[in-house]
Amino acid sequence: MRTYKTLDSDQKLSAFGHHLRERGIATLAVDFEGEFNLHVYGEKLCLVQIFDGEDFSIIDPFKVSTEALKFFLEDRKILKLFFGAGSDVQLVYKESKIVLNSVLDLQILAEVAGCANKGLSGLNEELFGTVTAKKKHFQMHDWTRRPIDPEAVDYALSDVESLYQMHRELSRRILEQGKVEEMVRALVLKTPSPFSKGVAGIYKTEEFKALGKEAKERFEQVLAVRDKFARELNCPPDQVIAKAVVFQLAAKKLAPDDLPRQSRLPPAAHSRLIAALKELALA
Repeated sequence: MRTYKTLDSDQKLSAFGHHLRERGIATLAVDFEGEFNLHVYGEKLCLVQIFDGEDFSIIDPFKVSTEALKFFLEDRKILKLFFGAGSDVQLVYKESKIVLNSVLDLQILAEVAGCANKGLSGLNEELFGTVTAKKKHFQMHDWTRRPIDPEAVDYALSDVESLYQMHRELSRRILEQGKVEEMVRALVLKTPSPFSKGVAGIYKTEEFKALGKEAKERFEQVLAVRDKFARELNCPPDQVIAKAVVFQLAAKKLAPDDLPRQSRLPPAAHSRLIAALKELALA
């Protein structure tokens, strides 16, 4: 188990930043864990993992103020090594309007270097021969829970442990291959921006593309109703109406009266949901 410091107050986070400056540390390996409509409603930053080259730290976003977290993450003087930063950049901006500055996404460097693996574990094995023993039961872990399971934290810290070494190796390969200009171009064009509007995965599915114009309009209406109830009940949208059922309703292959009740949805809420769907004239 890795040892780490827990930064769970504004004072501790401020002291950590001061400590970095005293030690002359201007680069950090960083990763986030979040909630994405899996256990409760909405998307939330739940954990920030940090490795400074020697020591591990975690920030508990539930215990520090948004202002303190914003000050730390927006610091342009700290280079932040991420791997696959797109969802992380979008998450903190969407939730707290935090603009994650000075990000170096090593996934972009790996692409320029011609690496075969796109994922972090596979890339570690490709570059260093390191086989990461990932624990599958943490891949769907509820990061909103407190106190945080120390074993879950150890799992999360494993994602930042190799980023310094990865940065050096990828930079070496790019230099040897004469791809510095290509790297600069890729970083300018592909570094994720908090201001870009991502497309929800459900709109990229073949099922959605197969819907006609009117069915797509009904689909949007059903999603809006589902989201309203999920927000009200603080539960994932799929626990209100399963994704497959949303498509059936939109295509009028299922009438609201025949809507199956999700196991965690209270009967009274289910009745109100049917009434709301009837108002959309889906029958």
